[in-house]
Amino acid sequence: KIAGIFKSDDAQGPERYHGVVCAMRDAGLFPLDENFLWFSSFQRHQLVELQDEELLRAFLCQQLGGCTAVVCYNDEIAFHLIRTLLRAGKRVPDDISIIGYDGLKIGSFYPPKLSPVCQSVELLARRSFMVLMDCTEHGGPARHLTVPFTLSNRESVRKLESD
Repeated sequence: KIAGIFKSDDAQGPERYHGVVCAMRDAGLFPLDENFLWFSSFQRHQLVELQDEELLRAFLCQQLGGCTAVVCYNDEIAFHLIRTLLRAGKRVPDDISIIGYDGLKIGSFYPPKLSPVCQSVELLARRSFMVLMDCTEHGGPARHLTVPFTLSNRESVRKLESD
């Protein structure tokens, strides 16, 4: 069972959630709504700025039962989730695997080193600029772009043993 944590009040949260759910369905997995946590900018402020982990402790107690992995909205949330899990006596990745999104350097400083999904910031900027130029020169709405990603498999994802 795979769980997820996503931000509800920006465009990236629902988009990232949609991508995870579609990938799960493509893999023959069935996402359960009760295994997904949505958080707001206010709740992020409480967690990150005020170091109030109550949201993640409740998620751990109420929604993570039996889950073996969590896909997090970004590396920052993944970092806080790992810290909350470790404080609760859970082992990452032995008990549960964690994946972040962004590839921030902070993820490689604390054990276990975070395994993030990464996209090239340079490529994102270049493609965004091209869309902006196209809209400016030809008018009309911006088009949707897909940018390739990689998974930096570090220490927060349990390695499957080869048969």
